[in-house]
Parts: sequence; structure tokens; C-alpha cells
Amino acid sequence: MVKPRILHVLRPAEGGMKNHLFSLLKHLDKDQLENIVACPGGELAGVFSKIAAEVIDIPLKGNLSPITDSKCIMRLKDILKSRNICIMHAHGSKAALVGRIAARLAKTPLIFYTVHNSIFYSDWHNLKLAAMARVEKKLAQYTDRIISVSDALRQEIIDRTGLSPQLPVTVYNGIETGQFYFVQNKKQLRRELGLPPEGKLVGTVARLSAQKGVSYLIKAIPHISEKGVRFVITGDGPLREELESLAKQLNLQEAVIFTGARNDIPNLLAALDVFVMPSVTEGLSIAILEAMASSLPVVASRVGGIPEIVREGVTGILVPSRDEKALAKAVSELLNNEEKASSMGMAARQQVELNYSASAMGSRVAELYREALAGKSF
Repeated sequence: MVKPRILHVLRPAEGGMKNHLFSLLKHLDKDQLENIVACPGGELAGVFSKIAAEVIDIPLKGNLSPITDSKCIMRLKDILKSRNICIMHAHGSKAALVGRIAARLAKTPLIFYTVHNSIFYSDWHNLKLAAMARVEKKLAQYTDRIISVSDALRQEIIDRTGLSPQLPVTVYNGIETGQFYFVQNKKQLRRELGLPPEGKLVGTVARLSAQKGVSYLIKAIPHISEKGVRFVITGDGPLREELESLAKQLNLQEAVIFTGARNDIPNLLAALDVFVMPSVTEGLSIAILEAMASSLPVVASRVGGIPEIVREGVTGILVPSRDEKALAKAVSELLNNEEKASSMGMAARQQVELNYSASAMGSRVAELYREALAGKSF
């Protein structure tokens, strides 16, 4: 029996989306499915070469680029046809744009799309929002299944586009909980990581883009009551220089540590006392799940799917987005009450183990593949 071939399409990505796809591939049965990844070459391709049956270089950029995108569509069309792909599975809105057009041209039998974050960014002008809704509604006609990583994101898709509620389905992100751990005495670990061994450490792990709202964390720092706290910002992105300049403007050079992108996230999280995710928009943050798996209390914006994973007063504190004073108050509350912070961290670990494992995510996606493939002949 020939195994169904699935082509996973991904734009340049670090962090959540990359980790999501890697975990998904790890937990899809290789005896039942052949998974191929199409993504930009380089480091990203190297990551997936460890786990996919094949990795194919495509010229896919993160932003709209008509000439490059057209080339990418034709490249994907050729890949889909030459490798007899059964399911084209796009991850993220940019991959879904070019991937679905290519799959339509190639007459690929089944089209899947995982929505990782809002495709209707709240800062956009109404005309841009309306145009995006029209494009998504049109492309959805050629999509057999839309997977949303949170219920909030699924409902937004339905509300904005008028799609049938049967088309989008929620499959929560899952993580490898065994990779994350808690240490009581953090000094030695911090020294090994090049972080200050003494005092409290508050941190975030995020792509440094407007959607992640890291500027609000930096602006919150002067309002945090406990003194001598250091803030670790891990990640890279288009706003890194701007955020570093903001920290200098506020005379926070000594308080804020920009680590850049790291490949030792479990160790870094274990070194923290409090985790913060000040997102402006969010699907279902893998970084929050990883922090919770590290037994950290979480302070996060009440946006998107975050309230579905952070239980107010149990595993963390939710605050309005774009509100640095509310953010500072919540962080101060946890820094000044170690017993409460510890209790939230332990509850967070238990919640992730019960509900957000990568194996459960993989099983559910595999089930959706089987349902779609049933009755199809190739």
C-alpha cells in the first residue's frame, strides 16, 4: 500500500510555528503517512531534515512579494504534481495564500490550512480588514479543512468571513512537556546561561514584532514595585533595534537583557521566576505553554486564545493588552508573593501535562487526515 503523501508548506519562521510543525511531524505515524516539508532553505530546512521524509527549498518570503510569490506558486505546483501529493497542508497565512493557489492549479485532492494567529490584525484599516476577509472567504472555497489553534481564533474566522462553522476546527497546540523542568535553586543554572545569578528574573520568549507587544513590557518596567529585578527578552525580529532603543531611552540598559534567538529555551525558562506574554494579538501561544510546563506563573494579555490556557488566578494573571501599568501591577504582585507565584506555577505544569501534549495534537490532526482521505482514490 502506498502511503498518502502530505506536503507541509511553511514561510520563514522561528519559535512557535516552527516548533508546532516539528512536534506535529514527530507525532504523525511515519508508517501511515509520508510527510514532506516545503520551506525556505538554510537553518529552517536543516531543522526539518531531521524529521521529514524530504525537505524542499522554496522561495517563500514572510511578506507579500508579487514576483517571488508567483515563482513560489509555480514551484509548489510542480512539487505537488511531481510527487503525487494527497494533502497540501499550509501553516500560517502566507503559506496558505501561495499554497492554496498552487494546490488549486495542481488539482491536489485535499487542502488543509492551520491558522496560527489572527489574520485580521486589529491595527489594520477597515478597508484592509475587509479585503483580507474577501480573500480568505474566496480561498476557503478550495480548503477542505481549516485548523485553528484556539476556539477564539476559530470564532474570529467564522465571524469575519461568514464561513460555515463546520469548516474550521480547533486543535490546540501541544508541546513536548518532558523537555521542560523546574529548579528550586536557579543560581548555578543562571551562571551557566550567562545570566545574573542573584535577584529575580522576569522574562519573555517571542518574535520581536508588533503583534507580540514587547514594547509594553519594557514600558512597564519603571512601574514595577520590586527593585533589582532583571528582564530577559529572548527572540529576534524586525523590531529588535527599536526595542533596544526604547530600553535605552528609558535608562533600562542594566535592567533589560536582550539574548537574541536561543536554542536552549527549556534551560532559559527554568532560570526565570515569572513569565510575561504582552501580546496585542495571539492564536494560542506555544511560548506560554512552554513557560507553564516549566512551572512558571504567567502574566499575559487577555487576547485571542490566551484566556483558554491561562486560568485567571490559578495559573497566572490576565491583563488588558497595551496596558503597561496593568502589566506592571500583575508582575509586581507575583514578585512580591512567592507562595502565590509558586502555587500558580505548579498548577500551570499540571494543566499543560493534562491538556496540551504534542502527542494529543498529533493524534487529532492524524484523525482529521484520515477523515478527509476516507473514500478518496489516488
